[in-house]
Amino acid sequence: MHLGILGGGPVGVEMAVAAVRSGLTVTLIESGPQVGANVLSWGQVKLFSPNSLNHSPAGLAVLQEMGVTAPASEQFPTGAQFVSGYLDHLGRYLGQCSRCRVLLGTQVVSVGRGDLLKGQDCTQSKNREQRQFRVLVVCEDTEEVIEGFDAIVDATGTYGNHNWLGKGGIPAKGERKLQKRICYTIPDVAPIDKFYGQEEPKMSLVIGGGASAVTTLALLQRVG
Repeated sequence: MHLGILGGGPVGVEMAVAAVRSGLTVTLIESGPQVGANVLSWGQVKLFSPNSLNHSPAGLAVLQEMGVTAPASEQFPTGAQFVSGYLDHLGRYLGQCSRCRVLLGTQVVSVGRGDLLKGQDCTQSKNREQRQFRVLVVCEDTEEVIEGFDAIVDATGTYGNHNWLGKGGIPAKGERKLQKRICYTIPDVAPIDKFYGQEEPKMSLVIGGGASAVTTLALLQRVG
């Protein structure tokens, strides 16, 4: 069985490790330059859960086989620590595994199944559940169609796919014009010129009352 996994974050990597250790053939497709790339974009943020909830038995077994000491189970790592202490090692294991092909810097454009042509109704396709999947990807402006997948796992996640600020989920008036000045993810608040200014103080507005908003406020308060 050939399994296609879209996304090389924690879920995708763990899925790939479990699959190859179960004897499956895997192709792991990640748009970033390395596994866990999205996690590194919030690498300064401490996880809300300890390593005991972030590490799988299969992943810990891989670390042991590689001679790598597993991070302390009670530790609450930052995103960067989670990647360097765990996901990086699993990614290296997958890269060396003969049953796994890891495609980095590769964007998934579309996923299809069977041999339907434009205008044909997929609900009328015979034996559709037995047809294989194909995936159109692009890497450095070069497109490739990868075929022969028996199943696809979408582990691309939602991070970076932000909600709009307006009522009812639509953009607030003027929001689209200011997108480049709005951080829709937890920012790195360390750069002085971005959040504080060197001569005149800057004002930052945090919108929302969820975990990301509270974390951002705590980070801003910590640096004064």
